[in-house]
Amino acid sequence: QGYLKSQKISLKKKKILFKARTRMLNVKSNFGDKSQCPLCNMKEDNQSHLLDCTIIKLECPDLFENKENCLYEDIFSTNIDKMNNVANLLIQAMRTREKFLKR
Repeated sequence: QGYLKSQKISLKKKKILFKARTRMLNVKSNFGDKSQCPLCNMKEDNQSHLLDCTIIKLECPDLFENKENCLYEDIFSTNIDKMNNVANLLIQAMRTREKFLKR
């Protein structure tokens, strides 16, 4: 995949993009559990919900202000800028999620 060779994407972002593309992010639906999001309890706990979870959005409002130009599906894009943007959102969303789950 081109994004893995790109100098425009950091190693950290490449890792999260790879995990997202292979459905290995630490969310319940990736491991056979179809239960609700442990943060908001409103929707299924899946990868795309990370960018729509109300709790994550409340905790990171600045990050999600410009989300209309960034879609979860951009993890499969060939556009490096779009991939960088969605990787930033996923990194912050996962960081916020992990912080809340440790409480």
